[in-house]
Amino acid sequence: MSAKAKLRSFAAASLALMLAALMAGPAHAAPATLTATLSGSAPIRGGDPDGSGGFRVELDPDSNDFCYALWIDKIGRATMAHLHSGPAGGDGAARFALEVTGKNNDMCIAIDQDKLQPLVDNPADYYIDVHTAAHPDGALRGQLAKE
Repeated sequence: MSAKAKLRSFAAASLALMLAALMAGPAHAAPATLTATLSGSAPIRGGDPDGSGGFRVELDPDSNDFCYALWIDKIGRATMAHLHSGPAGGDGAARFALEVTGKNNDMCIAIDQDKLQPLVDNPADYYIDVHTAAHPDGALRGQLAKE
């Protein structure tokens, strides 16, 4: 094959690869649903032994949507709630604050994709923690899991 023919063949192959890449479009992260069962026995410094609750979130890293429901039972009034990074049985930094919505209500907030994607990729590395006046270190806790 002549040098000119090799060059044409290389140019055609390169063009075909570029067109395929353009037609594929940008990569999109898939939306995910995560849940957590909250328990008074899960906080590492002791929680409310009678307490329980739950958390469910539908999140979409491409649109920055974080739509959740957080409900509690038998712990009194929540003073704060957070999503933390951290494995089961360990402490972790609070990533953002949450509000108790009730089981049949939800709240949608916008969270940057760089904070949402790790939740989708490794939900077990995050947990929900609900605090009360009687349990300022956490009355309830539950690790996230994919639904």
